[in-house]
Amino acid sequence: YQRRVHGENARSTAVNNAKETLKMIESLPYSTQGNVICVISSILIHCGELELALKSLRNAQGKVFGPQIQLNIHSLIVDILLRLHRVDLAEKEVKQMQTVDDDATLTQLATAWVALNQGGEKLADGVQVFDDLKEKFGTCVLLLNGLALAQMTNGNFETAEKLLLDSMSKRSNDPETLINLITCAHHLKKPTELINRYVTQLRNSHPHHPWTRNYCSMERKFETLSSQRRE
Repeated sequence: YQRRVHGENARSTAVNNAKETLKMIESLPYSTQGNVICVISSILIHCGELELALKSLRNAQGKVFGPQIQLNIHSLIVDILLRLHRVDLAEKEVKQMQTVDDDATLTQLATAWVALNQGGEKLADGVQVFDDLKEKFGTCVLLLNGLALAQMTNGNFETAEKLLLDSMSKRSNDPETLINLITCAHHLKKPTELINRYVTQLRNSHPHHPWTRNYCSMERKFETLSSQRRE
C-alpha cells in the first residue's frame, strides 16, 4: 500500500483515508485495533504526517494490548521521535520497550538506532547490537546499513562503503543503501560519474522518496538562481 502513495493527490487521499479509519477505530473489534493503529500510523509516517501519527500512537498506549502490539507501537514512536531529532524522548521510549521484552528483536533494533543517534560512547553499544543481530539472523540490508552508519559516524567511510556494497548486492535498488553510498562517495572523493550513477539510480527507482524529492527541489532552485544570474 505504501509503495502506491505517489504524488500529492495520492498522498492526500492516503492521509484522508487514514484519518477516517482512525475515527472508526473504536467500532472495530478490540483484538484488531492495535494492528490497525500500527498500520495507519506507518502510512501517516510514510506521508510525513508525523504529528498525527504520534498522536494516534500515544492514544493507543492508553489501551491494553499484548506485548507484540505494545512493542510495535513503541518502535513506531521511536521512529517518529528520531525523525524529529528528539533522541532524549526516543531513549525513554526504548526503556519502556525493555520493560516489555528486553530480548525482542524490535527492542534491540530500537536500542541500536537510538545509540547511533546519540553517538559518542553510545555508538559502540549500537554497533554491538547490530553485530549480535547479524550473528543471530545473518546479514541483511537493514543491519548492513546500520553498521555502515556507525562506521560513517566514526569517519570510517571505506569500511562503510564495503558494507553498503554488500547491502547493494542483496537489494540493488534499496533507497537507504543508495543514499548512504552517495554520502560515502562524496567523503571518499569518488569520481563524479560514480556519484551521478548512484543519484540517477535512486531517482529512477524511487522518484517519490523524500531524499529524491528534496534533491530535485534543490536542483530546480539552483537552476532558477543560475538562470537569474545569466540574465
